[in-house]
Amino acid sequence: MTIRTLQPPSQGAGLSMYHISPQKDRAEGVFMPEPKIKLWRGASLVSCELGKAKGGRGRRHDWTRGEITNFSKGARRRATRIVSTIRTTVVPVFCTLTYPDLFPGDPRTWKRHLDNFFKRLLRKYPDAVVMWRMEAKVRKSGENQGKIAPHYHLLVWNVPYLCLLSWIPSGWFEVVGSGDPRHYNAGTRVEAVRSVKGVIYYTNKYICKAENFNLPGWGRYWGMINRQDLPGIQGEFEVIELDYKTAKTVLRYMRHLGSMCYKRGRYIGRRKVPGHNIKYTLTCDAEFWYKTLPKMLEA
Repeated sequence: MTIRTLQPPSQGAGLSMYHISPQKDRAEGVFMPEPKIKLWRGASLVSCELGKAKGGRGRRHDWTRGEITNFSKGARRRATRIVSTIRTTVVPVFCTLTYPDLFPGDPRTWKRHLDNFFKRLLRKYPDAVVMWRMEAKVRKSGENQGKIAPHYHLLVWNVPYLCLLSWIPSGWFEVVGSGDPRHYNAGTRVEAVRSVKGVIYYTNKYICKAENFNLPGWGRYWGMINRQDLPGIQGEFEVIELDYKTAKTVLRYMRHLGSMCYKRGRYIGRRKVPGHNIKYTLTCDAEFWYKTLPKMLEA
């Protein structure tokens, strides 16, 4: 991790229609400004935060984890952030695992199948890094028509496409043990992602798709496999320290960019964080911000 300090521009940034009002100290020692930009060089994640609060600012929350009943908004945000920190030159393989017409009804059996599948995958390819997502869908045909069945979406890094194309159908077929040749031929899908835009597209459409069901007892809806090897495919994390006035200017640029990209699915957004003032995060070209940020502030 690299930390550097960016000096404020010699001239003001001028007027902006995306104005953010200055923060005023309402009480002695309530706000402690520590503005900074955090970015992943070579990746697609940039965030700017104005500082941390102490004293009375910020509410106290009970962070006791309850039962998981759906794929929450926080889970979607965390999954998107992880994918955005991976280098744009490292492209994954997209895979889908489905059950045959006759499938077990116990969620613990589904998770045991998934766990056994990943154990086989890591024995075959120890360097594989996988993000998985469980999605529920209503069966439209077959003996279980109308019932909710799970299937899995995977993003697999560090494994060649042709290797997964030949191994995954047999690996998933043997784990499920259906014995149905139709399941062997049509129970999996392996597709090569060709570009960074394709990674973002698959992440938003499949991995981070909003869940329409509230299903207690299904357990976790997503996760990472071989997470300890994730830093090997991530971009270089860098923190740029700013003064408070410069951070306000950067937030104006980020808000403007976020408003333009909102409909394109590239916007994570501005949000209040407990213990912080304002934190603004974008999925975009992080290298662009690293190279052009000093020029924008001097303009």
